Amino acid sequence: MPSDARSACIDILARVYAGCPVQEALDYPLDLHAKDQALLHELTLGVLRTEIRLNTILERYLSASEKLPIAMWHILQIGLYSLLFLERIPDHAAVSSAVNATENRFGTKLARVTNAVLRAILRDRPMLLEPAWYVKKDEPLTVRTIHALARFYSLPTWLLRYWVDAYGIGAGLALARRSFERPQIGLLFAKGAALPVGSGVRRISPTGFVLTAEAFRRFSESNDIQKLHAEGTLSYLAGGTQAVLAKLGLTESDGPFWDMCAGFGGKSGYLANLGIPVALCTDTSWKRLSQLARDFARRKLPLPVRVLADAKKPPLTRFAGGILLDAPCSSLGVLARRPDVKLNRQKKRSLRLFPPQQKALLQSGLSLLEKNRRLAYITCTVNPQENGALIRETIAHSSFELEYEWQTPHTEYALEGMYGALIRRM
Repeated sequence: MPSDARSACIDILARVYAGCPVQEALDYPLDLHAKDQALLHELTLGVLRTEIRLNTILERYLSASEKLPIAMWHILQIGLYSLLFLERIPDHAAVSSAVNATENRFGTKLARVTNAVLRAILRDRPMLLEPAWYVKKDEPLTVRTIHALARFYSLPTWLLRYWVDAYGIGAGLALARRSFERPQIGLLFAKGAALPVGSGVRRISPTGFVLTAEAFRRFSESNDIQKLHAEGTLSYLAGGTQAVLAKLGLTESDGPFWDMCAGFGGKSGYLANLGIPVALCTDTSWKRLSQLARDFARRKLPLPVRVLADAKKPPLTRFAGGILLDAPCSSLGVLARRPDVKLNRQKKRSLRLFPPQQKALLQSGLSLLEKNRRLAYITCTVNPQENGALIRETIAHSSFELEYEWQTPHTEYALEGMYGALIRRM
């Protein structure tokens, strides 16, 4: 079993590239101290978030890079990420850790390669922080800039072009920047808890905050985070999720709610924490519903009825309350927090799967609403075809009206890209 963060990161990256979701891989129990656990999360998510940029750099500095063992490639990625983005790790420590890891696994010859490559990159580091370095002059002029920016922001080229076409060049680059930057940490607090203060702390919702990595480090140093979490005083919920629930007015609703695609219960738990009744949670995975129950128990919240059911074939024909539909989506708004999604979005056609499924779920949910009741449709994507365009197509010429919709502003870098719509049966 790996005994340090970097060794564990190498193994976890191998699992992710073999198809394991990164959060599942990170949840695997390891015998690491809290600081090493934090470093492991930072390295794993950071390498995946910046992978295309890292690989572009390494390929430029290595000859016959395709012949290297895959674990050595991961060692180089980890070392390079540390040199470019982890200011708290000294350069010599980042290089020596990578060299030692290579030597331990592959011997002295390849360790010398690691040392030479990382030291050469270190000398050129200022240039690597500018988009111009990622231009390839052998590419046609018509695509040179967009390809360079895609490498710089570590995105598939088709995705950056898609965002630029959908929203314009300024917004497209803002979305690219948000997908690349280290995500801020969303925290929820129970009533009466000591709240974080100071620079880098921002209140998002009645009980929720987002913190920069530095602000979270300060808060962790003065509070026992694990104890607060275990006793239910503190929970994790992304700031964008907090924001969309508040913007749709769900945090001021009387309820009750049915969470049709409840998952692990993050949104339901947030509403219940505010005293808003959640009557029913359905999902297609009993594992997720079981985790939901454990989380509600940890937070001492009233447990909703849980039913294993497909929302397209719901267990009720009518519901006397509001419906929350957190629809499965392409997750393009949360690439910073879930960077492994990019591994499944190598082609534009990967987006085709979602709108038909979302439309079926939306039609199912709307059919259950009583008069003057509302359905909140939420996604974590910034793809118009899964958001506003889908809503308008689905409710056209019907007895439903779109009361309100909200999307995270493109230049809001502290929050994930969320979309929400509130639909009422007239």
